[in-house]
Amino acid sequence: MSDATHTELLAGLTCQVWPLTVQPAAGLVLLLHGLGGDERSMAVFRPAFPSHLLVVSPRAPFAALPSGNSWYAQTRDPAWPALEEFADSNARIAALVDALRERGHPAHPLLIVGFSQGAAAGAAFAFQHRPKLDGLAFLAGFVPPPSGPARVDQPLSGLPTFVASGTLDTTVPPEKAMQAIELLNKAGASLTTCDAPIAHKVSAQCVRALRAWAGSLVDNVTKSSGRTRESLKVI
Repeated sequence: MSDATHTELLAGLTCQVWPLTVQPAAGLVLLLHGLGGDERSMAVFRPAFPSHLLVVSPRAPFAALPSGNSWYAQTRDPAWPALEEFADSNARIAALVDALRERGHPAHPLLIVGFSQGAAAGAAFAFQHRPKLDGLAFLAGFVPPPSGPARVDQPLSGLPTFVASGTLDTTVPPEKAMQAIELLNKAGASLTTCDAPIAHKVSAQCVRALRAWAGSLVDNVTKSSGRTRESLKVI
């Protein structure tokens, strides 16, 4: 295992990898950046996760308008993309998860943490790939609305989901955050929420809450499933 943060191509995606500082590993975290960001944009959130979690942040696979990267192909300039527009990213994220599983212990719990459009991508992934996921953190984001049956069938049944929002956010306004909470709740997610009087950011209070939520979730998943904390292989 390298002792320094590094960039690596994994499953066709350029990824920033933060190596473990404490052994053995207890879980995997994928950090999904927002519109216009890249694999380095989520570095600010790395300290929110315990040191025994392996953290990887991929670069979104599509060019954003006017610059940077996006989690869906922007053929137009909509503020709120539809769920199906994330289908390609869903497949790419699933391939990344599989690649990490092949290079590490296959039973380690997986958390996906997304900011803004990255939160939308994480939610879209969860709707399609719920069995792959042990937890979803949804930061200053929105949920691309799924089709009607998704709300009835509860595809996110029991999924631990952390939602952080800002009451002063003008990029993803509070009504969008409330819509996301309502939709996630109807889809069966087990919600933990945190809001603060802040713009399009995550407050220090909510970052602390995120850290506590993530640490508790990994411990609970590990204990309940009988998973052992074996070290991940070198990345």
